[in-house]
Amino acid sequence: MEKIFSQFLKSVFSGGTSSLFDLFLLWFLTSILGVYYLISSALSFISATFLNYFLNISFVFDERRISSKKIEISGFFLISILTLFLTQILMFIFVEKFKIFYLLAKIITIFLVFFFNFSLRRIFLFK
Repeated sequence: MEKIFSQFLKSVFSGGTSSLFDLFLLWFLTSILGVYYLISSALSFISATFLNYFLNISFVFDERRISSKKIEISGFFLISILTLFLTQILMFIFVEKFKIFYLLAKIITIFLVFFFNFSLRRIFLFK
């Protein structure tokens, strides 16, 4: 149980770092370059996923369930695709239906999908 708690805390740190990068890129693409917020959200999420993978394998999880790097990376990004789909749906609902500012909507979404991400990665990819 102590190991899971330690991994969870490390995941909060790595997820927070990735999330700050995600938010910055979302803001830059949307507010500075004028890219539609849902496209910016997807691009920033994908970019942050690469950072998150690196942090997860180097800092959060020290044991793997899968010995093949190729399969591990595929699984990581498959989970990320599911999370991206969920993120985009939530972003649309928060911004279009509830009229929440896109950056605040992203922050709320990040908190909501964090547990989904951590749980799936812990169950299927890492020990």
